[in-house]
Amino acid sequence: MPDRPTARSASRATRLAVLFTTALFAVSAWAGPIRSGMQVTVNSDDSVTITSMGSATFPGSVGSASGSPFPYVGGWGHSSGSTLWNDTNNNDTLRFDAAGANILNSGGIANSNGNIVSDNLVLNGSTVLGAALRASNGVGTSAFTSTVSTNTTSSINFTVSGTVTVAPPAGAGVDISVTVAENTDPVTAGSGVGNLVHTITATNTSTNPATGVAVDFSQVLPAAGVAVDSTVPSGTGSVAGSTWTIGNLAASASETLTITMTVDAAATGTVTTNGSLAAVNETDTDAGNDAGSEGTTIATSADVSVSKTQLTANPVAGGQVVYRLDVGNAGPSDAQAVSLDETPPAGYAFVAATAPCGAGFPCALGDITAGGNSVVDVTYAIAPNLGGQMVTNSASASSTTSDPDGANNSDSVMTAIGAEADLALTKSGPADAIAGNQMTYTVQVTNNGPSDATAVSIADNLPGGVTLVSTTGCAEDPTGVPTCSVGTVPAGGSASVSITFDIDPTTTGAIVNTATVSSPTTDPNSANDSSSVTTDVSAETDLAISKTGPATATAGGQVTYTIQVTNEGPSDAPSVSVDDPAPAGTSFASATAPCAGGFPCDLGGLAPTGSVAFDVTFAIDPATIGDITNTATVSATTTDPNAANDSASATTTVGAEADLALTKTTTTPVVGLGDQVVYELVVDNAGPSDATNVVITDTLPAGQVLVDTTGCAEDPTGVPTCTVGTVAAGASALVTIVTEVTAASGFQLNTASVTSDVTDGAVANNASSAGVSIAVIVPALNRWALMLLALMLAIVGWIGLRRAI
Repeated sequence: MPDRPTARSASRATRLAVLFTTALFAVSAWAGPIRSGMQVTVNSDDSVTITSMGSATFPGSVGSASGSPFPYVGGWGHSSGSTLWNDTNNNDTLRFDAAGANILNSGGIANSNGNIVSDNLVLNGSTVLGAALRASNGVGTSAFTSTVSTNTTSSINFTVSGTVTVAPPAGAGVDISVTVAENTDPVTAGSGVGNLVHTITATNTSTNPATGVAVDFSQVLPAAGVAVDSTVPSGTGSVAGSTWTIGNLAASASETLTITMTVDAAATGTVTTNGSLAAVNETDTDAGNDAGSEGTTIATSADVSVSKTQLTANPVAGGQVVYRLDVGNAGPSDAQAVSLDETPPAGYAFVAATAPCGAGFPCALGDITAGGNSVVDVTYAIAPNLGGQMVTNSASASSTTSDPDGANNSDSVMTAIGAEADLALTKSGPADAIAGNQMTYTVQVTNNGPSDATAVSIADNLPGGVTLVSTTGCAEDPTGVPTCSVGTVPAGGSASVSITFDIDPTTTGAIVNTATVSSPTTDPNSANDSSSVTTDVSAETDLAISKTGPATATAGGQVTYTIQVTNEGPSDAPSVSVDDPAPAGTSFASATAPCAGGFPCDLGGLAPTGSVAFDVTFAIDPATIGDITNTATVSATTTDPNAANDSASATTTVGAEADLALTKTTTTPVVGLGDQVVYELVVDNAGPSDATNVVITDTLPAGQVLVDTTGCAEDPTGVPTCTVGTVAAGASALVTIVTEVTAASGFQLNTASVTSDVTDGAVANNASSAGVSIAVIVPALNRWALMLLALMLAIVGWIGLRRAI
């Protein structure tokens, strides 16, 4: 470094400032005072560009007149009018003068690996030179901070910061190789989170550093089932959209972009990742390796299994059994197109299955997700003859997806089939018999299942008073009682046995015969294993009944009939009974002995040619009109060979009679002109019959007009004719008539009458009247005048009532 004078004249300082300013403008287009925050760029053609990034303010000049725009220090105030930058070794490195910028020394600017050295780089000037030379092929960008120190007696120190960028030499070539790799192929769908990794690698295979490196990438994924978990660049690279920006890439250096994906259980197809060189500042010498691609096949593996369980606890032959088929997928992938097959053993018949196997087997279950399952319940009908056997039922499942374990794709259940047969015995025979005759019982054995019944046997101990003649249908025919063997009775089948015997001539009364069925096969319902028939054995007796009564009667009254029962033989008739139900429209009222308690009536025993007579009285419903027929029937425990005379009837014509009474009142006995009058008419029916087509006739007096009626079929205008309809015996009907007074006439009397289609024996009470007094508004009177007016009104009212009566 040349010696720097310690003092300068004001005029020389001015000239140097102008010279330095001119140099700066010529080299870097600076303007104004010295700038801080500089960027110094060494271009690929070895030229230097200096760019102002900010400004610094200094308090005054050094060794010059106050207000000088530039500091005047040693390196800046050279006698040659130049400014020097020194490197860390205090060697002159860069000089700015009137001739421009000149590189003086290359030592210490860049280290051997090409990285720019800026730490502790102290320059005697205003800006740090980041990398002014290309020593050791140093390229790239580095930040710097430099403290500028003056060596004058009045030194001024200030800090300048900025960046230095060194580009490769002009014409230097690079070779960027882009490759894509995978961590596995194929990848198994559902095998885990982050189970597929694609790595894009960018490598500078040349001996020259590369700058501005960027790589574009893209992926082709299946429609569903693959998710990108992360995209992570190495080093200081960054990702924006589909571009991976690397920046500087030293010779032989590599950077990676790691793409981590999860291929889930439902994925199928291929995952492809593409990478290609998008940008580099230098010339790429080999375009053939600028792009790479990797496709990973998605493999599927699903461990499908089937588990079969028996849901019916104790199935029996002829019944049903239900199995549950649980098809599971242990993964790792979804199982595609799963099929379930069920092979029933002989004697099983398919009945039903839950969806989707309702139509039977094999059936398609569709896809089953990893970790999922599908449950199907299937019902089979068991043949009735499988009782006591062990049967094996198997099921199997398969899928179009590869299955790593086929050992669990089928399962079997061994089922013990029990036997149950609900045997039901019914026995039929005549309810009545004549002593000395023959009688036949029929015994029917039905197997209600569900299983076949083996070694079926019927036991029938005949009652006393009868003698066996023959049997039909037993293995022991013709004497197949008390033990009768019928062998095997299939489920739903039956066996019939007939037993014929003689009734002893002396036997009378009820004989009871009971038969019972049994089998070694379990019978779940013993209640129907036995059946009995009761037969009444008696002599023949011809009973006859007659009945007489009145030809006419009145509704609401009573009618009395005389009944006579005769035993026309030839035998005694024990326990003779008579029934005489009340005919429609009547009810039982009374009877003479022996039927005073009503019917049916027990007459006791009746000897041949003997007879019993009694009277029975019925109450006739008040609403009953046109004929009633009363029929009495006789019966006994003995056989009656002639049923034609066991019943007798009498017919009575019922008429109607009703005593109607009409009562008419008013709730408004005193009214004025224009006021309303309210009449209430009550119709009472004292019976005995219901009164039909009841009509009230009410002709309003002069001076009143109709306003409204209530209770008439013609409401609201039910006068002078008001149809009430039917009034039951003992009931009443209410009619209300509202009128308006249109003329003041003192006292007004209203009379109404009632009629009916039914005969009324007392018509005197069929009419009724009610009157109202019409008040006249007069001027106020004294006490004596008011008393006289009241007396006059009372006399007029009394005269009106007398006329009404």
